[in-house]
Amino acid sequence: MRKYYDLHLHPKNLDEACDMIKTAERLGWHGVCLVEYFKGVDDFRKFQESVLGIKKDAGIEVFTGAEITGKSRQEIQKNAQKSLEYADIIFAHGSCDVNRDIAEVGEIDVLCHPERDVQRDFMDQKNSGIDHIISKLLYENNTAVEVNFSDILNSYGFVRARIMGRMRQNIGLAKEYNFLSVLASGASEVFGMRAPRDFITVGKALGMTETEAKNSVSENPGKIIQKSLDRKNPSVIMSGLDVVTWGKNKHAEKKMSGLY
Repeated sequence: MRKYYDLHLHPKNLDEACDMIKTAERLGWHGVCLVEYFKGVDDFRKFQESVLGIKKDAGIEVFTGAEITGKSRQEIQKNAQKSLEYADIIFAHGSCDVNRDIAEVGEIDVLCHPERDVQRDFMDQKNSGIDHIISKLLYENNTAVEVNFSDILNSYGFVRARIMGRMRQNIGLAKEYNFLSVLASGASEVFGMRAPRDFITVGKALGMTETEAKNSVSENPGKIIQKSLDRKNPSVIMSGLDVVTWGKNKHAEKKMSGLY
């Protein structure tokens, strides 16, 4: 049986988070990720503790996500490593200036809004914030690109058409270079949430096949969740290399970046 995950809910407060979890369960989701902007370790720890308080009573899986940003690769990586201790999934807010820096950081799980802040298109194609170099880096680092439904829902007319055109181009690049794409609501309140079947319809409208659209809310988010679990598992050395038994040797302390 498929499991469906909305990997990006951005509640305004704890009460809204509780309502969103209940709504997600009614809509047919099997798991959600509650995301908060990463402004510092202390602030994010408080957010994570509050999520743990409501997670035990939830009828679905609940994960915590940190949305980071930065002006350089070094700053992005530093913020990602700081947030790893308390966040299950690491999101990075993209723009044309930093999308390549984000793609180079292996700790990043999801690249958000890559098509935002694009000033103008190229003469012969749309500027979607991702090119072939970034696409290869995303594939190598198992980093997904998010198709954020709130960006569509909260835009109108020509702006909406332009956003959807750029999303369609990124989905085409995902097919060509085989990196992951995930459909997520990006909702900050229950009114922005939709059922999995609605997202599948949106995915098909953006150029996905039926199977690809279903995978964008099930199999692909599942791979990102597994990446997070492997990162915290001391027996996972790297992708495809696990320790069956340590014998008499005690394993070294696990690095949160996923490798020894």
